[in-house]
Amino acid sequence: MTPHRDLLATYLRARGILYASLDQPIRHRDGSPAPWAFYSWNTTLTAEGLRLAALCILERLQGFRATQLATIGYTGMPLLSACVLLGEGRYTGLCIREQRKAYVSCRRVEGPFDKSAPVVIIDDSISSGTSLRKAIQAIEDEGAEVEGAVALVRFPYRGGLDWANAAGYRTETLFDIWTDLRMVETLAPPLCRPTPTTGDLVAPELLHPAALARLTAATYLATGAVPIAPQAMDRSYDCAGGVFVSFRERRNEYRIARSGFWHFDPAEARPASDVIAATVATLDEANGQITASNLAQLKIAVTFFSALEPIGPGGLDFNRFGIVAQSRVWPHKRGGALPNTQVFISEIEQYRQARETNARILPGEPHDLFRHEVTKYVEPGEMWLPYGAREDTDTTWWRDAALGTRITARARTLIAQALGRGNAESASLPGNAIPCPVSGVAVRLYRSGLVAYGLALGHSLDTALLAACAQAAIDARLARDIDLASCAIVVSALHHPEPLGLASMRMVAHKLRRGLDALGVTHAGHTTVLLPSVLTYNNLSREDFVRTAARHADAEAEAEACQVEWNTFQCTEWVAAGARALPLRFGFPDRTARSEPPVETHTLIRLLATYIAHSVNADGLPCYLLLPASDDTQTHGTAGRAIHALMALDLAGRLLNEKTWLDTAQSGLRHCLEHVRDGTIMLAHCAGGTLADAVLLSAVAAHSTLATSAAARSIAHRLTQMLRPDGRFGSARRRLALPEDHEFLPGAALAALGRFAAVDPSALPSSLTASIAWYAYRFSACPGWGSAGWLPQGMQAVHLVTADPAAAQLAFAATDWCIERQLTSTGAFLEDLSPDEPSFNTGFIAEGVAASWAIALETGDTSRASRYAASWSNAMRFITRLVLFPEDVFAMRAGPIAVGGVRCTLSRSDIRIDQVSHCLHALVKGAQLEQLTRSPLPQRAAFLEQQK
Repeated sequence: MTPHRDLLATYLRARGILYASLDQPIRHRDGSPAPWAFYSWNTTLTAEGLRLAALCILERLQGFRATQLATIGYTGMPLLSACVLLGEGRYTGLCIREQRKAYVSCRRVEGPFDKSAPVVIIDDSISSGTSLRKAIQAIEDEGAEVEGAVALVRFPYRGGLDWANAAGYRTETLFDIWTDLRMVETLAPPLCRPTPTTGDLVAPELLHPAALARLTAATYLATGAVPIAPQAMDRSYDCAGGVFVSFRERRNEYRIARSGFWHFDPAEARPASDVIAATVATLDEANGQITASNLAQLKIAVTFFSALEPIGPGGLDFNRFGIVAQSRVWPHKRGGALPNTQVFISEIEQYRQARETNARILPGEPHDLFRHEVTKYVEPGEMWLPYGAREDTDTTWWRDAALGTRITARARTLIAQALGRGNAESASLPGNAIPCPVSGVAVRLYRSGLVAYGLALGHSLDTALLAACAQAAIDARLARDIDLASCAIVVSALHHPEPLGLASMRMVAHKLRRGLDALGVTHAGHTTVLLPSVLTYNNLSREDFVRTAARHADAEAEAEACQVEWNTFQCTEWVAAGARALPLRFGFPDRTARSEPPVETHTLIRLLATYIAHSVNADGLPCYLLLPASDDTQTHGTAGRAIHALMALDLAGRLLNEKTWLDTAQSGLRHCLEHVRDGTIMLAHCAGGTLADAVLLSAVAAHSTLATSAAARSIAHRLTQMLRPDGRFGSARRRLALPEDHEFLPGAALAALGRFAAVDPSALPSSLTASIAWYAYRFSACPGWGSAGWLPQGMQAVHLVTADPAAAQLAFAATDWCIERQLTSTGAFLEDLSPDEPSFNTGFIAEGVAASWAIALETGDTSRASRYAASWSNAMRFITRLVLFPEDVFAMRAGPIAVGGVRCTLSRSDIRIDQVSHCLHALVKGAQLEQLTRSPLPQRAAFLEQQK
C-alpha cells in the first residue's frame, strides 16, 4: 500500500462501517436485517477522511485519459468534489440525476459537460454494478463516452466489477471490503462438529467399518448415545482426509442420507472414532428418515479419504480422485465431489459441483482445491452401485478387448445361425464372463447405418445374447443375403441398474451420465430401452434423450405426469468390424483403453486437412456442418469459421507440400475477397462480421497476390480504424446498448494486422503500446478463454514486427493462465466455451499456446518454450480422442466422408468446420515449431527471420 492508502484503510476500518444496534437498525434491500453496512459518509464528510480518499482516487486516475469526473446519487458527491478541488485544475465534475430535471436546466447531467471528451465515474462502492450501469447509460444517452470508473470499495464476487471490465469499461477500486477492510473477521465462526454423547456400550474390536457404522446407528437411534470406539477395526484404514457414511434402501438403491467430514490436518484422523462421528452426522442430516424401525431395510457403506493433496485445477482427474474446494475468504465455505459419480462425466462438472453447488463459492472468489483417493467399504454381502470411487479390478472389465472379442464373435455366429448360414458352433459364454450381474444385452449390426437391432432383458449373459441375436436376425432392415463379414457388430451389456421409480423426466435427465448410460422406461407392462449412443449419435441433451425414450415407449403424456417407471443402466459396449473387438466409450472406440503409441502429428494433419479439402463446395467454401450418423449437412453458417478452415488448409498444404490443398484453399480465399465490400466480407448465406474480416486478412497475408488486392487493403484499413486512442478495438463511441467484442476480436485483429504488416508496413500503427496495455489490464481483471486463445496469436504477430516485450508478456500471461487450467490427466483445458465437458476448444487454446511457444523461441526463453511445447503436446493428446479415424465411422451413414472430422466433445458426434480448422491450425503451428526445435541453430535463426 501507499502511505495515503494505508492511512485511508485504517480510517475506513475505524469509521467506514456502520454496525446495527437497537438505536441503529440496518436492513438489506429486501428489508431483512443486516449486521453492518459500508458507510462512507463518516469518512467523506470529515476533512481528513475526504482528503485521504480524494488523494487515493487521484492516484488511480493517473491511469485514465479522462479529465471529466461524474457521479450518480449522493454518496459519490463528496469524493467527486474533493478530486476536482485537489486535482490541480486537471478535472471537472458532473452530477448525474436519477431523472432529468423537469425545470430550470432541464438536464439529467449537471455541470460543465464536454460531450466530446471521455468521462470517468466516481463512486464510494461497487457491488452488483447497478448504479454504475445507470451512470454509464446516462452519460452515453447524452452522446458522450465513459472510459471507466473508480470506487473506494468493492464487494467482490457480486458481478459488478467483472461485468464492467469485461464490457470494456476500465473499473478500479481501492479496497476489498472483506480482505482489505477485514470485514471477514466479523463473521461468526462456523459451528464446530458436535461431539455425540458416549454411552456405556463398548464397540467390539476388529469390526468392519460398515458394521461399526451399523452398531453406532442402532445404538444412537435407540439411546441417543454412541458406543465407545474400539481400539482397532478389522484392518488398518487410511482416513487422513476424512470419512463419510452412506445409507441406501436395499430394494431400490435410493440414498437416504450421506454425510461426514474432511480432515484438513491428517493428524486429526482416528479411523474408528471418525466412523462413529460420521455415522451420527449422517443420521442427523437424515432428519428423521432413518429410524430404529427401518434401519434393517437399509444398507451402509463407509468411505475413507486419503490425505488431502493441494492442487491447481490442472490436477483434477474425475476418473481417479475426489476433490474438496474451500474458500480462502470464508474458509467455512467448503464442498466436495466424488470421482466417477452418477450425473457427471467430466472434471468440469465435478469441479463445478464441489465449488459452486456444494461449497457455494462465488465466481471469482479465491479458493483452494484439494484432491484425495477414495476407498469405499460396503457391508459384506451387499451390492452397491459402482459410483463414487476410482475404477478397480471389478469395474475396468469394459476395457477388456479380449472379452469383447469373444462376446462379439459369439454374437456374429448366433446371427449367422439364425439366418441359416452353416452349422458353425461357438462355445457358450460362461455366466461369470462378465464379473457382475447382467440386466440385458443388445446387439446391433451396421453397414452404412443401422441394419439390425435386438434386445433381451433379464437373462444370463449367454441366454440374453442368444435372444437378442434372434431378434436382430428378423429385423426387417436386415437383408437375408447380407454379407455378415462386411457388417460391424456391436454388443451392449446392460448392468448395474438404478431404479428411479415414478420420477419426473427432469430428475431422470439429471441422473443420467451423458453418452454412458442406457435408459429404460416401463409403461403398460413393456420396457423400452435406449442405448447411450442414441444420445451421442444424435447430439441430444439429456432432457431430449429422456423425451425420446418416452416417445419411443408411446408414453409421453404418462411420462410428463410421472406415471411411468424409469431405470438407468451402466452400459458396456464392444464393436467388431473384423477379427478384433474394440471397447466403446460414448459410442466410439476408446483409444485410451489401448496401449498404443500416440498418433503422429503429420498423420493427424493429413486426416484433418483431407476432411476440409473434401468438404469444399462449388463456391469454394467448406461445408459448415456434418451430422455423420444421419449424413445430414448444413452447407453454410458463419463466414469466419469457413474462412478459418481455408486458412488452416492452406497452412497444412504448405507444411506437407500438398499442391491440391493449396489450390483449393487459395481458390476459396480468392472467392471471399471478391465478396468484400467497404472492408467487410459479405458472403451469400453466411453470417459475417469483423472477426470474419480479421481471419480473412490473416489468411491472405501469406500470399502476395491476394494480400496486395484492393479488398485485402480495405479490410486492413478498416481494422486499423477500429484501433482507438485508448487502445481498445471498437467503434468511435462506445455504447452500453451495443456491446463490443473484447474477448475474441482484438487478438484476431492484431494477428491479422501484424501478419499483413509484412506486405504493407503502414497497416500496423507505429505504436501499439496503448492496445497492449489496454488488453493486458482487461485480461488481468477478467481473464477469459476467448482472449486466452486469440490474444497470444495477436501478440505473436505484433512481436514479430515490433519485438515489443510487452506483447510477449501479455501472450505469456494468457498462456500461463491456460496451463494452470490444463488437465494433466487428459491434456484438455478446463475451458467454459463448452459448458459441461472439455471440447475441441482445447485445440483453439492450443493455437494460443503455440503462438506463445513461438515467442519464447524468438526471445531465447528455452525453459518457457519447453513448458509450452509440453502443453501443446498434451492438448493434442486430447484432441486425438475427438478425431474420427476410419475405425470410428462404423455406425455413420456418412461413412468415410466423416473421417478426419473433429467432434465437438466426447459425448457428441457433430462435426462443425471450425472444430476441424482450429485443431488443424494448432497441429500445423505446433508441427512447425517441433521441426524448428530439432533444426540446427543456423536453420532455426533463418526460419525466425523468415517469419519476420
